[in-house]
Amino acid sequence: MPRKKNKTAVIYTRVSTKGQVDQTSLGSQLQQAEKLCKSKGLKVIGRFSDPGRSAYGKKDKQISLRKAVKVTCETKSTLVVYDASRLGRSVVRTVRTAQELTDAGAELVMIASPIDGKPACGMGAVERQEGAGEAS
Repeated sequence: MPRKKNKTAVIYTRVSTKGQVDQTSLGSQLQQAEKLCKSKGLKVIGRFSDPGRSAYGKKDKQISLRKAVKVTCETKSTLVVYDASRLGRSVVRTVRTAQELTDAGAELVMIASPIDGKPACGMGAVERQEGAGEAS
């Protein structure tokens, strides 16, 4: 019997510099994530943000990302991020985070990302939302 898909989501947003915090970047990421969750019928159970935190260097700089991943894994929810760069600037870090989610039975959705999420790529839990990042 197939596992019933969890209809909950955790949203994670991040900007690199303190200057970006004052712009609409965080708000825009959150707004698009909320819109996506609503369209997919996902109930948002957590919102996490790392304002002014670079994704370069040690991953412990992204404190809220670790919390978001933990909650997502524990609840087998869907982690919603704007794009792959929100998780980290290295492909290795992004793939490790995606694998951590997959191993826990959770999912990852990137609103706008150049990653092909088809199962043949080995990242079946990663889903790309075509056109979700485009202006309406």
